[in-house]
Amino acid sequence: MKLLTAKKDEAPSSSKEIVPHVEAVHKFFVELMPIDIKLEGIKNYLAWSRSALLLLKAKKLEGFVNGEIAEPKNKASEKWKSWDATNSLVAAWLLSSMSPTIV
Repeated sequence: MKLLTAKKDEAPSSSKEIVPHVEAVHKFFVELMPIDIKLEGIKNYLAWSRSALLLLKAKKLEGFVNGEIAEPKNKASEKWKSWDATNSLVAAWLLSSMSPTIV
């Protein structure tokens, strides 16, 4: 819990790299608004996909859905952990923008 509430300048030296990531994830959650259109299938796919892509582009996250941001190979690295967290957030956000029958 201390890592989540610590300020960057007050963080212990071993956690300085973790705190900015936590702040970035928190910022992502706060600023990535839900889409007002829930994907229901082919009848509203075009409107939904345009809204979703515009929102992802605004946050520079479209690479997670179009394949431009590849998964790092070393799963023990901090780069992979950051990629995995962001990828999971994008996936969760997309799932929350779909109707239960599509999910």
